[in-house]
Amino acid sequence: MLTNQRKHLIDDELRSIAQEIVDQKWSIEEWAARESGDWFQTANYCGGFEAEGAHDGAFAFAKFPTTPNEFWLCFTYEDATGIANGAIDKVLAYDAV
Repeated sequence: MLTNQRKHLIDDELRSIAQEIVDQKWSIEEWAARESGDWFQTANYCGGFEAEGAHDGAFAFAKFPTTPNEFWLCFTYEDATGIANGAIDKVLAYDAV
């Protein structure tokens, strides 16, 4: 269950991940065929494309902040371009449960 929905301001690290997604030039079907919950691993984010489950057809990430309160965030395949180019500056985030 996803709780405490809120908006998370996109930082340079997440924007870089979105750019990697765009640069792959894969269709949503190609991402689904390569589904992996830990495709992207950076200092503060770990996640990937979720073809099935709570985030069907979206990219989902755990965010490890400097506080002990880990949270999850997600964005759609279609939103990756807007995140990468700065047109989208916030994504949905939820408490990690």
